[in-house]
Amino acid sequence: MFDSDLDGVCDEDEVLGCTDEIACNYDELATDDDGSCLTYYGCTDPESCNYDINATCDDASCEYINFNISIIQ
Repeated sequence: MFDSDLDGVCDEDEVLGCTDEIACNYDELATDDDGSCLTYYGCTDPESCNYDINATCDDASCEYINFNISIIQ
């Protein structure tokens, strides 16, 4: 058994992934960070008024226009 990066996990047992717990793609099985963490928060719904094309994690900030249409006869 060999542990080339001295992190306490044998090389053959290491799992690459996102190890940042606040990232939206956090991988609880990952033992070594591979640089794939996504942490840019914002509105990810393109149907909202404040859609952020750069957001990778939705932060529940999306805003919508509410139309009430009344027909008077």
